[in-house]
Amino acid sequence: MLDIKGPRVLVKQDKLEDKDPTFAKAAKAGIEIPQEFKEIRMEQNAIDEGVVVGVGQGCWQPPIGDGTPWCEIGDRVVFAKYAGSIRKEGKDTYMILNDEDILGVVHE
Repeated sequence: MLDIKGPRVLVKQDKLEDKDPTFAKAAKAGIEIPQEFKEIRMEQNAIDEGVVVGVGQGCWQPPIGDGTPWCEIGDRVVFAKYAGSIRKEGKDTYMILNDEDILGVVHE
């Protein structure tokens, strides 16, 4: 796992199978969806979701905020589609985002 530095947040991005019921049914039935189709489907969404797995010490400091964190490890967050950098580890995809790229926290 990465050690996050500065005003960065590490988010484990949701898999398409977790977000789209059609893909979940196909995966459960053993149907292999082509990667090209998955990428097209993912591009149709303007925002992505994931779970915060790491927060850098410099998050939410002035001039962006007052130092009060508004999301923490374990929170489900929403972020812009093309924000941050991608890091893949095995089958998981992680996003390294600036703290200002977090658009909101999902409360269920």
